[in-house]
Amino acid sequence: MDFYPEKGQWKGPSKVANYDIIPTVSAGLSQIQEKVVEALNKINRLPIEPMISQATNTLAESQKTIREAQRTLSELNKLMARKDFQKIPADLQQTLLELNRVMQGLQPGSPAYNRMINNMQRLDQVLRDIQPVINTLNNKSNALVFEAKSIKDPEPKKVTK
Repeated sequence: MDFYPEKGQWKGPSKVANYDIIPTVSAGLSQIQEKVVEALNKINRLPIEPMISQATNTLAESQKTIREAQRTLSELNKLMARKDFQKIPADLQQTLLELNRVMQGLQPGSPAYNRMINNMQRLDQVLRDIQPVINTLNNKSNALVFEAKSIKDPEPKKVTK
């Protein structure tokens, strides 16, 4: 004998033909059958059709994506098979070699580098020489036509107490 509190209290008759009734629960095969029926009922309540519909849509989208990928790979294969595409690595290497030669010509100590430095120094000197003219024109815009009076440096004022 065992107690099954999950079954709850017996609500049926307590005597039959003047015999006391002892409530019992079915065991063995009938319990297994109840559990199988309960599991099947849970499975029947699952929303299977929306899941199948979603899986079908996902499969269709996957097939479209695979077809697009196949088209892209086909176009890429055609592009890579072209002779001018196959010449790109050699052209790129040639360009890098020429760039390297140009950069070597501009390294410190090279004639081109020295000329460039001399030109930049001359430009700097010209900009310094023209600075007073620019300042005069800023102060008096018609100084090229009329004589510009020289502006005296302002004298600091004396502080009085």
